[in-house]
Amino acid sequence: NKITSYGQTRQTAEGKRLKALREAFGAIKFIKLRSAEGFFLNEFSDFNHTWIEATRKNQFTIALPRFFIEILAILALGAIVIALFYSEDSEQAALAKLALLGAVIFRLMPSSTRIVSCLQSIIFASSSTLKIGEEICSLPNAFEDRKLSLTTKDSIILKNVSFSYPESETPALNDVSLKIPFGSF
Repeated sequence: NKITSYGQTRQTAEGKRLKALREAFGAIKFIKLRSAEGFFLNEFSDFNHTWIEATRKNQFTIALPRFFIEILAILALGAIVIALFYSEDSEQAALAKLALLGAVIFRLMPSSTRIVSCLQSIIFASSSTLKIGEEICSLPNAFEDRKLSLTTKDSIILKNVSFSYPESETPALNDVSLKIPFGSF
């Protein structure tokens, strides 16, 4: 699937792009002393170009169904006009049917376009989502000794959440509690 391929390319390029930024900011003194700004700029620029190209292709692919749906609707309306022209209905009845079908098509086109666009966006982001899921599942004993409390009635509430990276001695999050009220995002 092309959309999944674009998503994987974007996800890989985004990771490399962020890695290049981290390396550049982490070694800023060394880079300045050695006048190596060009190397890091070129590396970031290459990954950024790949990311932009994958995103551009995805946006183009998302736009295609809209045009296809619009052309299909115009052809369907044309076929209906021809069918009504050859039918034995009166001109007023044919015009009423045509107006009704035109209104239905006019109302359904934006919704169908949005549905297709959203499905394509989900497919495009699936590689990133799968990668995050793999990383969470690969954490050894990440949630074994902790209880994660998540409530989702009127708000999202996280209570006493702690997290440490495997190679770190100090926790990145320690007993963090958070409440996000419904509709605030």
